[in-house]
Amino acid sequence: TWHIDTRADLLNPEILRLMSCAGCTDVMIDVEVGSEDGLAAVQKDVNLGQLVRAFEMVHEAGLRPTALLIAGLPSAERRDLAETARFVRMAKPFRCNILVFHPVPGSEYFTHAEENGLKFAIEKPSDWRRLHYFSEPVCDTANLTKREIIEHFVSLNYAADAYFDNEERPAALRFLAEGPYPK
Repeated sequence: TWHIDTRADLLNPEILRLMSCAGCTDVMIDVEVGSEDGLAAVQKDVNLGQLVRAFEMVHEAGLRPTALLIAGLPSAERRDLAETARFVRMAKPFRCNILVFHPVPGSEYFTHAEENGLKFAIEKPSDWRRLHYFSEPVCDTANLTKREIIEHFVSLNYAADAYFDNEERPAALRFLAEGPYPK
């Protein structure tokens, strides 16, 4: 068996059927954020309808779709958290992988940090090697502090965990999708 990490716009029923016949079991779709504004800001070139359809096609092919989400994107705002929770309810992924945004050296966000509203806590490139995408945020963004990014990460993980627990699923996603949010 094998799995793949891909973009939603590259999937179609025929390729998914062939993947299934070849032993693929899981398809991780790079969603990043579940809001139209967020998708436009990270230049995903897909909309929520296309993403939901991609998850439907993966299900229809008998494969398990995973949503890759990122907490703390530079353009992220509090409403993106609620919209991402609503997206998870619509897309019905088998699981969610949630990472903390880390602009790596050499990337557009790292090279043009100031223009992207990023304030780094780590200055030496050698320090980046010890980090991974499940660790603490490495920067404040124009809209979120590192603390708020951690809150988003924890909230998304709570919602995702609860989504897969039938007793907790409705309450947790409703809380994220509708609030109220703690100050």
